[in-house]
Amino acid sequence: MMVSLILCFYSFQLFAQSTDHQTIAETSYGWMRIYNFKGAKAPQKLDKLTFSIAQLSICDSFANWMQASYIPKGTLGDVRKTIMPKIGLYNPEAAFAPQGYGATSYIWTLEMKNGKATPIQETEIPWGITANEVPGQKVRLLCTKGEYFFFMSEEENMDEKTPQDIKDKYNIKTLPQFKNFHTTHSLASRYDRNAGIVDAVLICKNNQLPFIKITVGDLLQKCGQMIEDENEKRITDINTKNKNSPRDIAYFTKYEKENYAKAKTTLVKLNEMYKGRLNEHASIPSDIVYFDFVNGYDIFTRLSIKEGGQPHLKTFPVYKFAPNSIELSKQDKPLWIRVTWSWELFDEPTRHMHESIINNFNFQYLYDFFYDPEKVKGKPYRPLRSPYEKELVVAVEKSAEAKKADTDNRIHFFEDFSANAEGQKPAGWYSHTNMVGSYSRVVTLPGKKGKWLEIKGHYDLVSNNLKKPLPADFEVSFDILAPEKFTWGGKRLKFALAKDKESFEVGIRPGFDGRSGDLWIDNTIAGAKGVYNKFYEATGFSNNLPLNSTSITLRKKGESIEVRINDKVMDVFPNAVPASTLFNWIKFGQSNSDADSERYYITNIKITKL
Repeated sequence: MMVSLILCFYSFQLFAQSTDHQTIAETSYGWMRIYNFKGAKAPQKLDKLTFSIAQLSICDSFANWMQASYIPKGTLGDVRKTIMPKIGLYNPEAAFAPQGYGATSYIWTLEMKNGKATPIQETEIPWGITANEVPGQKVRLLCTKGEYFFFMSEEENMDEKTPQDIKDKYNIKTLPQFKNFHTTHSLASRYDRNAGIVDAVLICKNNQLPFIKITVGDLLQKCGQMIEDENEKRITDINTKNKNSPRDIAYFTKYEKENYAKAKTTLVKLNEMYKGRLNEHASIPSDIVYFDFVNGYDIFTRLSIKEGGQPHLKTFPVYKFAPNSIELSKQDKPLWIRVTWSWELFDEPTRHMHESIINNFNFQYLYDFFYDPEKVKGKPYRPLRSPYEKELVVAVEKSAEAKKADTDNRIHFFEDFSANAEGQKPAGWYSHTNMVGSYSRVVTLPGKKGKWLEIKGHYDLVSNNLKKPLPADFEVSFDILAPEKFTWGGKRLKFALAKDKESFEVGIRPGFDGRSGDLWIDNTIAGAKGVYNKFYEATGFSNNLPLNSTSITLRKKGESIEVRINDKVMDVFPNAVPASTLFNWIKFGQSNSDADSERYYITNIKITKL
């Protein structure tokens, strides 16, 4: 059962002595500043471009709407207004692009410095909303004589091993709230700093792309012009750079003439190959350059014309801006709006941003505000869901064992996950998601009593309810299950008794076909004596049963730590820790899971005072 609660604060205090990483990850640091922009007061110039008060006020609106929809968590955010394009030495083609304007929010990775979360420079990740931004990758050498050519690539943004329920939860191409909009997973633009692949939503009037699709014939004709332009430029460069060396001019000119002849031959061959398709819309897999023609490549497949072969690359339609786009972009109303953001499934701060954008940001309001304004006339922007809203799991009644442990003064800590609803994240525990974006979850298992925590590539599972520090002398134990056909050599389940950044650690994994598994023990506690990084046979823990069970017990008394499996002593380390050592947290984890069977289940975690 789920309930919703509105929380009206930005951050919260964790239990004492949580790790720096945990403190950062679980704290909503929010924005450096909530701006509440009120609209521009004067126009602004960028080189020869002039941005009107109305256009700059749209930047204000975008920034305000973003801050109303998202509160950065595990990171710190800021929002900045932007105008474009800035034309420079390396992007002269930008002179043929429309006038763009918008806002970009950034979030920074944080580190603890002197007890304070501090942004790490050059780590900012963007979420941008921009009017009239180039919505794809430019075909740079074709952007001449007032024309701007581009294509919108489509990249894979999730690993093929990602579970379907995770894809369904996060993929903008299948989520119903985006069905009326043009969506892509594309390469980032030059404005998306530190972003590789971005989710992109294109908002257009009547949801029709306002761009001209290029035909095969038109593209080949433009490539012919490009070949002539490049040849002329290269000959000019040769003469300029070697003006004092007639011999070098002659050598390099001869070389360029040969390349030019090859390029022209390739163009003739392509016109012949595609003569029956000249009126079809052109699609290409990547940018087009002069040496594609010099080297005899088919620009539509990237295959060698001479060698041929079966096309295997994705291709994407080629577009250009309408002839009047630049003039129309100077008006107060956007021609189109592009929303882009960068995120990763396994990265909690950016995944939280993604969740906020797809669930909170009101894309329909964005469309209506500009292209169907009567629908929102007099209505201020409201996110679909408040970013302050939290989903809380209603507690289930504890088991009799858990209730008994609560009243036993000898029991320092007990967890059997009985107070959690099945299928939910464990209440009172912190953990990362795994590499495919799934949290650890509480499950029941056939033929096994009680509830278990599933660990499948999850690491740094830490209880927030653990009373700290642990007793001076104690025993900690827990039960483990591994499924049938667990991959031999799969990653171990690891458990650590930790003191700040030092730990006494054990790791275990099952064997195969009834053979024993292995146990690993290591110790990084300062002042420890003895030999560590050792391996032992985990008798009886294999992968041949539907569910294979074992248990681990660590007994800490004075300087000594004893390790047992199924109550069998595996080793005793008489000088494992200095006598004054007090542990302050425990941690479970599995570094990775490469197959469905590579998972563990744990329960009955108990720390008993000695």
